[in-house]
Amino acid sequence: MGESSSDLTFWEHFEELRSRLIRCIIYVLAGTIIGLLVANHVLYILTRPLTKAVLPVREKPLKIRVARDGRLFMPDEVKTEEREKQSRFQIEFEFESGGRKITFGPDYRTNFYYFSPLDPFVLWLKAALIVGIVLALPLIFMEVWQFVSPGLKDKEKKVIIPIISGGVLLFPLGMAFAYFILFYTLRFLMSYAFPGLEPRIGIMNYLNLVLTMMIACGIVFELPIVIVVLSWVGIIHSSHMRKYRRYAIVILLALSAIITPTTDAFTMITVALPLIILYEISIILAMIIEKRKSS
Repeated sequence: MGESSSDLTFWEHFEELRSRLIRCIIYVLAGTIIGLLVANHVLYILTRPLTKAVLPVREKPLKIRVARDGRLFMPDEVKTEEREKQSRFQIEFEFESGGRKITFGPDYRTNFYYFSPLDPFVLWLKAALIVGIVLALPLIFMEVWQFVSPGLKDKEKKVIIPIISGGVLLFPLGMAFAYFILFYTLRFLMSYAFPGLEPRIGIMNYLNLVLTMMIACGIVFELPIVIVVLSWVGIIHSSHMRKYRRYAIVILLALSAIITPTTDAFTMITVALPLIILYEISIILAMIIEKRKSS
C-alpha cells in the first residue's frame, strides 16, 4: 500500500482486500495448471502407503502344475494342505519344463476402484489442486503480510514475523508426519482381514481419508503458534500450562485418537507423542514471551 493504513477509508480497505483475494485465487489457479502436469506423480505418492501396507499372507495361491504334454494336475503337497489356506481368488500355474510360475487372479490388495464416471477426472483435479495450493501458499502469505503490515508497529512486526514463519513450517511438517504414520495405520486396519475377505477400496474414499489425516495433523501441529499468540495477548500463562499439564496430555491423547481412524495403541501414541513434545515447547515459548513482556 502506498498510503498509511490509517489514512485509508473502509471502502479503500475493502477494495484492496478484494484485489488481493483475486490475486490469491490467480496464484492457486496458476499452481493448479502446473499441478495438472504432475498430478499422476502426486497420486502415486498419496497411494503408495496403501500399496505397501499389503495384507498379511494368510492364504496361498492354489497351485496347479502343467505337465509337459499339457495336462493339468494338482501336486500331492497341495492336496494335503488345509483348504482354508488355499486362495479362492488366485491360481498359480507351475510348468514342469523350466519351473516357470505364472499367477492368475486379481490382486485386490493394491488395486483401487472408482464408482462414478466422474471420479477419475475429479481425482485428477484434486491432485492438481493440492499442488496448486502448496505452490501458491508462499505468495498467499506474502499478500496477507502486505495487507496487514502497514497497520502494525515495528515491535509487533518483530513478533508476528516469527509466528508466520513458524506456522508456514509447522503445517507441512504435520502433513508429512501424517503421511509417515499412514502406512502403519493402514497396515493395522488391514490386519483384521481374513481369507476370503478381500478389500475393494474406492480411490475417492481413500484419498479423502489421506487428506483428512494430513490436514488435521497440519492444523494440530500449529499448537505452538496458537499458544504463542494467546500468551502474547495475555489470555494464557506458562504457569497455568504447567499446572494443567496432565489434563492437556489427556486431551492430546483423545485428539490423536480422533485424527487416526484406528484403535491401535501404538499408532495413537505415535501421533500423541509429537503433540506432547509440541505442548512442552509451547510452555517454553510462553515463558520466553512473558519474560520479554515484563522486561
